[in-house]
Amino acid sequence: MSSYGTRGYRPRQDVKARTMRISAIDPDVTSRYEYEDDEPVIRQPQPRYTGPRHNSYGPARVYLNVSNRHETQVLKGRSGKRELVYQFTVKGAARTGRDSVLRSLANSVDNFKPISPVITPDGDLEFFLTDSDTADAVKSMSRRIVDKKNPSQKLNIIMRRIPATWDPIKKEIKDVILSVVQSRYNRDTNSLDLTEFGTDKKFIDEGLNCALFRNEIMVYVSELIDQNYNFITGLSLKGNRLRSLNFASTLVFRATKVKELDLSNNGLNRIEEVEKLKGWSIEKLHLENNELCNKYGNDASAYTSAVHKIFPRVDYLDGIAVARNPFLFPDEDEVLQTSKLPPFKPGFSPGPELRQLVEKFLSEFFNIYDGPEGAVTRQQLFAAYDANATFTYAINTLPDTMRVPYGDDETFGIYIKSSHNIMQESKWERYREKIIYRGAMDVANCISKLPLTNHILDTFILDITTVTQEMMVFTLQGLLRDGPEAFSSKEGDVKFFCRSFVVLPRPDNKIAIINDMLQLTPIVVGRMIRYKTLITKAIETEAQQKPGPSGIRAALQPTDAIGQMAIESANASAPPPSPSQAPSAYDKSDPAIQQAMIEQFSQQSGMKLEWSRQCLEDQNWDFE
Repeated sequence: MSSYGTRGYRPRQDVKARTMRISAIDPDVTSRYEYEDDEPVIRQPQPRYTGPRHNSYGPARVYLNVSNRHETQVLKGRSGKRELVYQFTVKGAARTGRDSVLRSLANSVDNFKPISPVITPDGDLEFFLTDSDTADAVKSMSRRIVDKKNPSQKLNIIMRRIPATWDPIKKEIKDVILSVVQSRYNRDTNSLDLTEFGTDKKFIDEGLNCALFRNEIMVYVSELIDQNYNFITGLSLKGNRLRSLNFASTLVFRATKVKELDLSNNGLNRIEEVEKLKGWSIEKLHLENNELCNKYGNDASAYTSAVHKIFPRVDYLDGIAVARNPFLFPDEDEVLQTSKLPPFKPGFSPGPELRQLVEKFLSEFFNIYDGPEGAVTRQQLFAAYDANATFTYAINTLPDTMRVPYGDDETFGIYIKSSHNIMQESKWERYREKIIYRGAMDVANCISKLPLTNHILDTFILDITTVTQEMMVFTLQGLLRDGPEAFSSKEGDVKFFCRSFVVLPRPDNKIAIINDMLQLTPIVVGRMIRYKTLITKAIETEAQQKPGPSGIRAALQPTDAIGQMAIESANASAPPPSPSQAPSAYDKSDPAIQQAMIEQFSQQSGMKLEWSRQCLEDQNWDFE
């Protein structure tokens, strides 16, 4: 019967396959393959599965020694001439950020030197490693790196062993490259000049094409720098026709001390390419004669800002001195202590008399504002606001190294209803007038409905920014506790606040608030500790000067209470308000007060004055 029967076609095995089939019985029948340049013979491991290859569910699938089989196929194939490397894929790393993931791996794994780390179109991070021990350590970090956007999600790391994506280099060519690199090192400046590397005379004499834009050349030069020049502080890659810095970015992990970088006269057309070198603390940078510079035209400010987002320490750009942007420095950066910024001071005021007046006003203000009966006592602040006063507030959770908790849900919900956050304008632009409170009565009612607070007095920093004959502007920042636990426990929710007041002068050395803006943001313990450091520095600076006036600043004393959250409240340490200065509760029977309430109610309701009076009389002059 023909082999093309109903049972299907069975392919015929050739002589070599049949020989290898019986080699287990008689090894002498196998060839020594001497004609194959003495390359090692890799034997396929014998499968351990000996049972039937069919069962009730269909053909049985046997996956044995898959990795060994893959390596065998690689070595037998055309790519067998290339070095086997470890390819890593960090799934979904784009959400966390390329630099953040690489930094986490570098902090956790010794000798971490990734080659060509890039973000794929799928949002994954891919890179290569050549060292097996480092590869195993990186693989063990799988599901240990937290996704910043979703802290409950851990990043999965996949490892594969594949042929290198760059070509191998012959030994004689490596020797020439080593000689050229050695000749380019300048001991006096501790720098390596790889300008127009591929046109070096030694390469031309040997007829070699060793341009740095070839991936295999960049990889080998990076290895040489790692082995011999990892201490350099200056590096020039000028004039090498580089259009991508994927492979050059491995230098960030091999020569970590580079502070001066020259990338001029290349083919870089996007600032994102330069961002791949973000791990360096660059202070002097050259990017001239790259296509990316043309995109900014004559807008030097935008160009400088784009560079500072990548290298905030740069003070010398394309041969021109530029001002650093210390606000982009990492919080833990030592440059904050060593840069030529003015020393941190505990606030600013034009003179002690003016400062004393403002401090006394604020002490009285928060003595009434705080307390477990704040919903009632805050009504007394009606007298502290001008008849045309305006009040707005906003709450926002700022990004941090970890998820910032909102705190008590009910408290946060009260804030968010009328939050005038310009970053969320689309949520309130249709009813903006409802979240801007105008008039002393409207303001007093609004602040009475806000959550109870307990301001932490010894965290206050006061800045008096503007003083004229007609008005004064000052800003107060610090920490506060709010919510139901603000008074019953020292572990209540803590928020950072910044409150700006615009005040007008009044007789008898008094002032009235014409504009009040409050900004609130929840913070984590790490932020509180850093704020404590600033406060401590402010105290040390002030201690070297003459003692300041009494009041809020007098209560600012060195303490470790911020970290322990055991600070006395404003009510405990603030002096009682004097009768002549403290805002008093308004009298509903006062005709002037009643008229102000009528006008305010008429503006809000749109009713005529007589109808507004009638409504207020029916409610016994209860504005709420």
